[in-house]
Amino acid sequence: MFEPGREKKGGRKKGTPNKETKSIRESFQMLVENNLTTLEADLLLLRPADRVKLTIELAKFCLPTLKAVEFQGAIKVTDRPNIKFIKKTE
Repeated sequence: MFEPGREKKGGRKKGTPNKETKSIRESFQMLVENNLTTLEADLLLLRPADRVKLTIELAKFCLPTLKAVEFQGAIKVTDRPNIKFIKKTE
């Protein structure tokens, strides 16, 4: 049982990667890489909405999830863009 003030003995040290998790990730990556053609063909069989949904879900495995940022304050527009439409001459 854990007692406050007592040192932890055994187990992984803080920051040491979990070997099993690393092995599982590498195996999953190989599975995906070896079946890209099949996965692409299966993806094309889906309805467009389902295709987008699945692509977003799969992206979570290879892209970092960004934290939402909330802006509090005012935006002041001092310079307005000057847009001119010019008739094209041939």
